[in-house]
Amino acid sequence: MKAYVFTNAQGKVIGSFVPNQEQATHAPSFQPIPHTESGQKIHEINLPTHLHNVTSPEEFHKELAKLIPSL
Repeated sequence: MKAYVFTNAQGKVIGSFVPNQEQATHAPSFQPIPHTESGQKIHEINLPTHLHNVTSPEEFHKELAKLIPSL
């Protein structure tokens, strides 16, 4: 499962987006081109299975930060 992780200029995770996989199989394929502010980055990662059911945004972002090599 793919996930997109957004970081600020200081490298802190400020947001994430996990596309709905069920919807993606029935929808036309597209490549999102989000706008970022200066210094922000978007990282596309393969989301590990152990994170699929994390419900706490804080815990989810803490674990995502461990998956981005530059953080």
